[in-house]
Amino acid sequence: MAAVSAGSELTTQMLADRTGSSLMPTRLGFRLHGEIWARPTEETLVQGTVIAGTARDSVWARIAWGLRLWGPYIGPEASLYTDASGFKKFAFGLHATDFALGDYSFRIAAGLQGETDRRSLAPYLALCVWSPL
Repeated sequence: MAAVSAGSELTTQMLADRTGSSLMPTRLGFRLHGEIWARPTEETLVQGTVIAGTARDSVWARIAWGLRLWGPYIGPEASLYTDASGFKKFAFGLHATDFALGDYSFRIAAGLQGETDRRSLAPYLALCVWSPL
């Protein structure tokens, strides 16, 4: 399955340091979102997402592979974010995708992430919820 959507995006950002914080101007832009969900075999999943936006001149991409174990697909994932300011963020970890509770499906992921000007890796935890129409 492949899907593409487009629409507006609104973003705001706050910068904070030891001396205080400041709210950056809100930006309105255009967003393009594409996803591919492929099942090369009945027991495997390859999922990719790319989101590009003009509000921050940014791109975020994620790729994941999974093997069906105990219901959901479980496997590695990696993502990368970059924007026009020069900020970059990467993450790699493990995910469990497509487990259901009632009418809802879930993806949970955990791993390590790094970003521009950060010397050490930090943990991340992500949760995604969706429901078929």
